[in-house]
Amino acid sequence: MMDGVSDFDAVLFDAGGVLLLPAPREIRRILEPYGATAGDDALVRAHFAAAHAMDRARADGDSADWRAYHRSYARSAWRCSRATRREF
Repeated sequence: MMDGVSDFDAVLFDAGGVLLLPAPREIRRILEPYGATAGDDALVRAHFAAAHAMDRARADGDSADWRAYHRSYARSAWRCSRATRREF
């Protein structure tokens, strides 16, 4: 081991959901009480739309804007479900 460097078993870099994505089944479990019924493909697309929204929101800053991600994800999931705007 080099001075000042720790030992690592593994390092994983995931560039914006290329390798790892939010699990549609778990997301649906969270959103169903609000009336959202989006399918797996729609929830995956919602992730990428939300990641893009977060990138736009932080264009002038250094840190991720998770509020922008969550708002965009919910909007996208709502559009692809049978929920009404009032329920969501």
